[in-house]
Amino acid sequence: MSANLELIKGIFALEGLFEFLKRGEGLFDQVYREDALIDVRDFDTPGLDPVYVGHKEIRRFWMDWFGPWSSMTWEANFHEKGEWVLADVYEFRVQGESSGIELEMPHGQTFLFRDGLVDCTRIHPEREFAFIEAGIDSPS
Repeated sequence: MSANLELIKGIFALEGLFEFLKRGEGLFDQVYREDALIDVRDFDTPGLDPVYVGHKEIRRFWMDWFGPWSSMTWEANFHEKGEWVLADVYEFRVQGESSGIELEMPHGQTFLFRDGLVDCTRIHPEREFAFIEAGIDSPS
């Protein structure tokens, strides 16, 4: 397992990640390059900007992403190819903070690394597009 894959798996497995990031705390400087970006253009979610660039914006993305939910659970499989790491989030459940509404939003997240840090993250609502982007064969 590469250091890149180990880093992403470790973040997804971090106990208390939801609460940690919801408060705006995080490991951003240790995970993302200073000029990194998060692209959520394909993940049409109200309240999210299409692209976030740099540590300050990435911190804001994670607060926006976690903000409206009172709870969040996920299960993911991980794959890698070259500088790409893919989190196939096949189970993703959230519950609205004020509404109590529960949603399921499986998706794929791709992480492109450069010099040991994440350079670009994309979130794909269609998991198969994450496999295509990373050049990884889908396990079907």
